[in-house]
Amino acid sequence: MKKKFFLWPMTLLAMLMIGGCASPVYEEKYAWTEGWREGRVNRLTLGEEAVRKYRASCSEARVESTDRFAVVEWKQHERRRWFTARLPKDANATVGDEVFVNILNCQEPVISRTILQSRHSSN
Repeated sequence: MKKKFFLWPMTLLAMLMIGGCASPVYEEKYAWTEGWREGRVNRLTLGEEAVRKYRASCSEARVESTDRFAVVEWKQHERRRWFTARLPKDANATVGDEVFVNILNCQEPVISRTILQSRHSSN
């Protein structure tokens, strides 16, 4: 009886430890631990305000006058967060688009989740 009582809490503890260390990997290549977040384009912007917000997170990045930016909203522990990210030159982003954004690496482009989902559904 004592043996069963001892094994149950240890099993539960082991499962909690394993589950607590797991972090999501989106589309089998965009890992949370590497800075990738699922988000939604909240606003498209350009100009000085956009550059200032972008440089707050990406101070080393070179910015050109033709650069466009997206304010991406994402959730962390049910709290809403925002990140200003540079859009790729050929991006056709609109407000409400679902995207992946990397909040740790400013060199990574914003990735459209909608395009990725349509690729999966056509396969």
